[in-house]
Amino acid sequence: MCDGLKEIDVSVVKIQNTIRFVRSSPSRLLAFKKCAEKLHIECKKSFCLDVATRWNLTYLMLEATEKFEKVFVRLGQSEPRYMSYFLEVDSKGNKKNIGPLSLED
Repeated sequence: MCDGLKEIDVSVVKIQNTIRFVRSSPSRLLAFKKCAEKLHIECKKSFCLDVATRWNLTYLMLEATEKFEKVFVRLGQSEPRYMSYFLEVDSKGNKKNIGPLSLED
């Protein structure tokens, strides 16, 4: 399972960073939920971050993210904090967070 995930490692990292963004504050989660409501997307699943030793959590994370693909696109268009999160740089000028998600991911 791990060997297959290495092929999509960059996409998995983008998904992890996107979920971190959404889960990092109540206002960000609310903005995400509003986008989902506008798109009439309902899903009872919550986002979980994966753990390296439990591949099933990676599967659950990817499965939940797939259901909200359109919401992430809308979030990128309507939530300025989402895009700026991925533009943040550290003291050396390197991007802190890989992302945002693209349709290819």
